[in-house]
Amino acid sequence: MNRYAVIGVAVLAAVGVGGYGLLRPGPAPGFTPDEMTAKLDTVPRKIGPWAGVDQPVSEKALRTAEAQAHLSRAYTHETTGETVTVLVLYGEPAALGAHTPEVCYSGIGYEACGRAVKIAVPDSPAELWAGRFERNKGREVVDVVWGWGVNGVWSAADNPRFTFTNHRMIFKIYAQQLQDLHSPSSVPAVKISPFLTSFLRALDATVGAK
Repeated sequence: MNRYAVIGVAVLAAVGVGGYGLLRPGPAPGFTPDEMTAKLDTVPRKIGPWAGVDQPVSEKALRTAEAQAHLSRAYTHETTGETVTVLVLYGEPAALGAHTPEVCYSGIGYEACGRAVKIAVPDSPAELWAGRFERNKGREVVDVVWGWGVNGVWSAADNPRFTFTNHRMIFKIYAQQLQDLHSPSSVPAVKISPFLTSFLRALDATVGAK
């Protein structure tokens, strides 16, 4: 498996429906799944010094997650060689608010290293969750940032299934970076934040996060 494709497996393989049927709204207005898929595909693959390559996600996994549209890419910095894998999902809030990495990553053997924290994205009003996960006795360490977007505002909701109840459609983002064990950062996701500043700006300009 591509070492950067793990985010799609971790996030989507462990998603279940839970009690979603009780909260399912009626047909969503606005963009159709095909329209949003087309819009997400136009998010730039070159963002500043970051060059993106699409990463495949299986149709079965997307159906399980009940994502109506998605973007999955690995962006690599042209100078440092660092890579951030990003997954953006578009769908109804009861589905996209059902699970967090504490649930999803445990399904492929990762354990959380402490509690997730809320971080501010530099030069942006966005606030997202950040956490660190490890497996194989610490030989594999990954930093993950996640949150939800609606009306151009990205937030680290404490209870997203209820926070976004009044919205028909929302976005959910996961950004992941494997840690360099030879020079680990003491702060989860500190290297992901500069990428997110540029990526969220490009994403919102393209799809409007509505």
